[in-house]
Amino acid sequence: EPRIYFGQQSPSYSIVGGDDGGSPRELDYPDDKSDSGQVNTTFAGNGGPDVSNPWNRLLYAVRFQEMNILFSQEVRDGSQILYNRNPAQRVSKVAPWLTLDGNPYPAVVDDDDDPSTPKRVVWILDGYTTTNNYPYAQHESLEDSMSDATTGQASLLGAPEKSNYVRNSVKAVVDAYDGAVTLYEWDEQDPILAAWSKVFPGSVTPMSQMSADLMAHMRYPEDLFKVQRTVMAKYHVTNPEDFYSGGDFWKVPDDPTKSGAGAQAPYYLTLKMPDQDKASFSLSSVYIIGGNTDRNVLTGFMAVDSETASGEPGVRNPDYGKLRLLEL
Repeated sequence: EPRIYFGQQSPSYSIVGGDDGGSPRELDYPDDKSDSGQVNTTFAGNGGPDVSNPWNRLLYAVRFQEMNILFSQEVRDGSQILYNRNPAQRVSKVAPWLTLDGNPYPAVVDDDDDPSTPKRVVWILDGYTTTNNYPYAQHESLEDSMSDATTGQASLLGAPEKSNYVRNSVKAVVDAYDGAVTLYEWDEQDPILAAWSKVFPGSVTPMSQMSADLMAHMRYPEDLFKVQRTVMAKYHVTNPEDFYSGGDFWKVPDDPTKSGAGAQAPYYLTLKMPDQDKASFSLSSVYIIGGNTDRNVLTGFMAVDSETASGEPGVRNPDYGKLRLLEL
């Protein structure tokens, strides 16, 4: 299903579907050969509340302060109103206990000949379980740690001001056609996710039910990696005296192409680290000397294995998430 009704630039609401009398009214795609210059379609999914009856239309007219919802002749039997269409916003309504990555990405999944897994366009989001009460752990501002020259100031839905525990415990998938939300368990060892799963049984789908093609579209989250590289800039030091003096701390360099814009963003590369037999899809970042110095001397290189595909449904690549740090 190539049509997209839920996305990042969708209007606040749309009324779709219903009895079109054999004459579709929703824009599908431009077509110069058509008399109207476009090909139309009719939404056939189950993506929102029915607004066929006047009472529902009145409620949503008040909700969106738009009287056309109540009086328009284009609202017909079976019409639905779609809202909360931004993928991150939609997932936050389903799982308000998750901290959500603000940068969902689209993927075409199950592009094969298997009729049991239909081809769909989906949005993929990383969901984090966080707390600021983990014992004996340093507090960090997640939004500050996740900010860089490319994204600017990070914006996370549901993020605490400070946190000392964060795990990418959920991969959220939003169907771009009907808005269906599926939360896949990504970290089976996370106690916070286990607790929330008991509070809301059935809300999280086991990773074993994820198709092999969808699994292949998952990747290591940039935001989590940014937090890890921030922490590693200090905690690569193992000597107590050096740690307390701070003389061997590192830092992430600023982006050399944008003066004053912030830290250099991590980047995805296919690379082979010294202990690897072959190159793999990885997320990487560099370090320079810390402290009050203008010397941009390369001191470290960190990469995490981002390859998720194993070729089997519900099975993740065993090397996924392995962090490797080279000290120069």
